[in-house]
Amino acid sequence: MLEKKILWRQILEELANHPIELLTIPSNAREGVWFEAQSDGKDVWLARAKYHEPSSTMTNSNKITEKQFIEVASVYEKWMAGDREARKRDTNNHNTSYLFALIKYMDESQINFEKGFVGWIQQNRKVSPITIKKYISAIRVVDKTLVENNHFYNKIFKIRNTDLIEEIKRLNEIREIDQVGNRMYTAPLNHYIKYLNYLDELREQRLDEQLNIDVEHLLKEELIDYDSSRHIDKSEKVPELDDRVYSTYRRNPKKAIKALQIANFSCEISSSHKTFTSKKTGRNYVEAHHLIPINRQGDFKDASLDVEANIVALCPNCHRYIHHGEVDEVSKMVEILFNERIFRLKKCGLPVLIEEILSSYC
Repeated sequence: MLEKKILWRQILEELANHPIELLTIPSNAREGVWFEAQSDGKDVWLARAKYHEPSSTMTNSNKITEKQFIEVASVYEKWMAGDREARKRDTNNHNTSYLFALIKYMDESQINFEKGFVGWIQQNRKVSPITIKKYISAIRVVDKTLVENNHFYNKIFKIRNTDLIEEIKRLNEIREIDQVGNRMYTAPLNHYIKYLNYLDELREQRLDEQLNIDVEHLLKEELIDYDSSRHIDKSEKVPELDDRVYSTYRRNPKKAIKALQIANFSCEISSSHKTFTSKKTGRNYVEAHHLIPINRQGDFKDASLDVEANIVALCPNCHRYIHHGEVDEVSKMVEILFNERIFRLKKCGLPVLIEEILSSYC
């Protein structure tokens, strides 16, 4: 039962990031149909597919509760074990073919995550193929140890939270086998933590890029001159999570547009940084960047980081530099931006110190 509850949570978290489209697994020889699955954080919602055919013919969105899911997951377990009659006996649920597809997707995603981890080690760490095989075997042993000791989370490659991996490393039973195995069990966990951090960095960059694409699109559709003299900085409530697995918070492109207009579409490191004229807006092209990174929102329980005071306008070169540049130069850039808006940040309920911000960049 614990495994099914964990799987349910993981599905909620996975689908909270973005909807997915899957092919049903019918109980007979008929071809499957495509459907969309997404989560509101509490339930799963099924709907007709938008991008694949043939699509399900359901007219309204279908809500799946945890209770329904666990019932079907039990049937799936028997079905995978070879009991092909299990589905016929399941007469209480009309969503079996949909949920079978969802469970299969999650099983395969764990396998793909393991493959991604192995590929990352091969490309980015100086580890031999033999050692990589030993690492994967060690993680299997950790999984087994967690199961034997009745831990709620017991599949390493299903965990996306680095803090939870750190907690697992500190468990007495893991420390015991690690000591006997000459640290062969925490070594792959440390690599896995670095892999998750690498994925976090990639994710943040993609979200950053998506924000600026959205900004350009909205500016093209409705370019409105914003009177920065009338702007009032104030504290705002914390935005909703877009992704409950990775604690990714929503970025509002309209807030970013206001920040760019307050900066008069000039790079806030230096207004002399001219780039090019955007074909969509007719203005100097600059990009929005959250000075206090949005992935730090969890540290600020009462105030949003997605406010104009925390969004700076940067030319593309400065934007890349602040993400990838040498620490000393990046620190200077961050200090320039911070000193220009320290009082604005306080008005927004963000009385941070420069050292706190620098820790996110260095």
